[in-house]
Amino acid sequence: MTTDPFVQAARNFVDSQRVQAMEELLQYESDMVDDRCAGVLRQLLHPDQKPLTPNQQYIYDALIEPRLAEKCSNCTTFVPAGVDNCQNCDIRYG
Repeated sequence: MTTDPFVQAARNFVDSQRVQAMEELLQYESDMVDDRCAGVLRQLLHPDQKPLTPNQQYIYDALIEPRLAEKCSNCTTFVPAGVDNCQNCDIRYG
């Protein structure tokens, strides 16, 4: 079990939040994603969703999953990568 709060937050995301974060990493943060990570992300986002190999799973666990969660820009709540505010702050600060 990990003690990394970003990994824990990513694991608590619903599937749609996880997909949103993976798409964000692949499309908008490509400078932070190397070719190995991009390949794993593409495979996970592909409709067939073939299982990851042990090496791909390692890349996901070590390099991708910790980047799926970010902190809200106004509080300490975790949000999917690319989302600025949590729902509460979005309502409050719009």
